[in-house]
Amino acid sequence: MVESVSHEKAYERPDGLSFGTLYTKEGEPVPEWPLAPKQYTSVLVQQLPNNAWAQYLAEYPQRMYISPDDPKENALVIQFGQRVRSNQLNRVGQTGPLYYVWPSGNCIVTIDYYTPAENLELVRAYLEKHPSSIP
Repeated sequence: MVESVSHEKAYERPDGLSFGTLYTKEGEPVPEWPLAPKQYTSVLVQQLPNNAWAQYLAEYPQRMYISPDDPKENALVIQFGQRVRSNQLNRVGQTGPLYYVWPSGNCIVTIDYYTPAENLELVRAYLEKHPSSIP
């Protein structure tokens, strides 16, 4: 099943299941919704109807604007021997979060770092559980 989620013509998104969690430094409280400007890392794993949707949404993420004029915004990078998409190549002077996103079969994994202490062990752990299926 596909649902329309935008006022733009012909914009569709598939139904699916999502699991999200927030990580903070040990001893710090988890931010409450709406998210306060505290330092945290967010992880979202979405299960989609098929692999094609996961591949597509990793290349064209729903929650962010990706400029077609700047290939560094959603570039393919290697993390722990696997290909993922990230804005890490475009971090100079950027105020938004550092993110990593990749498809894993019919799932898509998104990790957003809203902290200057970007602990990539989370990326490693999620890549072990959900290996990237970017060719």
